[in-house]
Amino acid sequence: KMDIGLERMVVLATNNDPQVRSVAAESIGEEIWQKPELQQRALEVGAFEVLLNILNNDDEGVNSLLPAIWSIRNVLHNNRQAQEQCAHRDALAVFTKVVQRCAFGQYGDHTEKIIEAVLAAYVAAISNHERNSRRLLVVGLEAIMDISDGKIAAVTGSDKLVTQTLQGEGTIALAKSIMLMLG
Repeated sequence: KMDIGLERMVVLATNNDPQVRSVAAESIGEEIWQKPELQQRALEVGAFEVLLNILNNDDEGVNSLLPAIWSIRNVLHNNRQAQEQCAHRDALAVFTKVVQRCAFGQYGDHTEKIIEAVLAAYVAAISNHERNSRRLLVVGLEAIMDISDGKIAAVTGSDKLVTQTLQGEGTIALAKSIMLMLG
C-alpha cells in the first residue's frame, strides 16, 4: 500500500468500489500517521475533501467510513491549515451527521467505534482553534452532551425520539473532555 503513494490513494478513495475506498482511506491515514510531514501534501492533493465526501455519504459502509474518520483525524492533528479547511468545508456538521446516523442504528455493533473516531476528529478540529470550537457548539453540542451522558439520540421525521445507550467508558470520557475543552 505504501508504494502506491498518497496522490494515487486520494484518487482511489473516490472509487465506486467500497472495498477500494476502504483500503485507500486507511492507507491515507496510515501514511500521514507514520510521516506527519505529509499532512501538507495530503491537503494539496485533496485528501481532506475526498475523505470528507466519504463521511458525507449517507450510504457509506462501516468498512470505509471508519478508516476515513480516523484518516481525517490524522490530517487535522496539530495542523492549522487542515483546521481551516475543516471550518471552510463545515466538516464539523458532517461529523455530527455521522453521529446522527449512529443514533438511528445505521452502523449496528460498530456504533461505539464510529462515535469514538468522530470524537477524536472533533478534538483534532477544535484543539487551539476558536472558530471550530464555536462551530462545534452550534452543530454538535447536543450530541456531545448526550454522549457524555452515555447515550446518543436523534429525532425521526415523525418527531419520534430514538435513543441508544453507550457502554464504552473511554468514549464517554472523551466526550466529557470535549465538553471541558469547549467550556
